[in-house]
Amino acid sequence: MTKELTTFGEKTEKLDFNRVIIISTLPIKLLFEPREQFNQTIFRLINLKFNLGNDVIDRIIRYPLIESIPDQELGVKCLVSFYSRVHRDRVISQKNQLDPPTTVDAITEPPKELSGEAEFEA
Repeated sequence: MTKELTTFGEKTEKLDFNRVIIISTLPIKLLFEPREQFNQTIFRLINLKFNLGNDVIDRIIRYPLIESIPDQELGVKCLVSFYSRVHRDRVISQKNQLDPPTTVDAITEPPKELSGEAEFEA
């Protein structure tokens, strides 16, 4: 069974590096949540920590778990694409709002784990 990695938004559009962030070190239980519940968790995180509504998010892509470690509690990652670079920049500038160990960063190259799932503009 192939797992659908794009949990929110359309897979047809290419992503723009200037509008995408990666959220890392999320709880491992999020890997097994249904798409809608995962999306709501990410929407809630973005809203509570950065005061941005759901309407600013274009796409959410949940990473597959590459390497499983027994009793692992953290390790889920996802890409979040915003409609505007302004929203991405706001999240990056306020990334210290997140509770450790969860982090948020800009990306500069396509993640290998998402090969075939996320195409980026050249």
